[in-house]
Amino acid sequence: MFPSDRSVPEIPNVDWTEIFCRVGDLWVPKETPHHSIIAQNGGGKSYLIVNGLLPHRQHRNVLIIDVKGDDPTLAKTGKPVNKIPRRGLRSFNDWLSGEKPREHWYRLVVSENWNDAQKQVRKALEDIYREGDWTVVFDETRALTEARPPALNLGPYVEQMWIRGRSRGIEVIAATQGPRWVPRSFYDQAQFHWIGTVEDEDSQKRLREIGGMERPHLETLKRLPRYHYVYTDRLNDDGSRYRGITKAL
Repeated sequence: MFPSDRSVPEIPNVDWTEIFCRVGDLWVPKETPHHSIIAQNGGGKSYLIVNGLLPHRQHRNVLIIDVKGDDPTLAKTGKPVNKIPRRGLRSFNDWLSGEKPREHWYRLVVSENWNDAQKQVRKALEDIYREGDWTVVFDETRALTEARPPALNLGPYVEQMWIRGRSRGIEVIAATQGPRWVPRSFYDQAQFHWIGTVEDEDSQKRLREIGGMERPHLETLKRLPRYHYVYTDRLNDDGSRYRGITKAL
């Protein structure tokens, strides 16, 4: 339940169907492309991505970059690849069999060698940006953007997706369990925010920068059950914020 302090507007509980339909109506590649998801480990970030967001993108090019490689939900999603298949090959396969739902969903199998992994992921990001019209999933943003190994120090490539990707039809679904350690674009450039369970107080302070969260609301984040999120966007016609707490599926 949300705090009883009447000076702070309560966040209503909203049925998942309403949120799902709202996202489907508002999620437009060249207008409102980006989602940011925050929750501690085990909070259901991958579940939300695979079962709540990607169903809206059945016929899009989708690349999941799963640097950690230990998530069973992601392991079952997309065709495993070491690099993005060439556009010509994808078009030829469509010509042979017709474009089927999820036909162009891929999961990048990242090398365990740091140098190879950095080159591999950088090449994938460069290809996506050059080609355009992709939905790219960062399962743990911090693992891509931080400068120190084992993170891949690819912050500029990731930020290019957020800041300049919209005009190229590029959508970013970025998740993290460490909101203190990701670039500001994670917050500033996303049109849709999903905030799950966050118990760390320093991380909660960062969350006050997004979603219009106020201090009493942050206490609620400690008690959110798994798969529950505070969803927020600022896409109402009058510019007011839409916000609700929901359970994904």
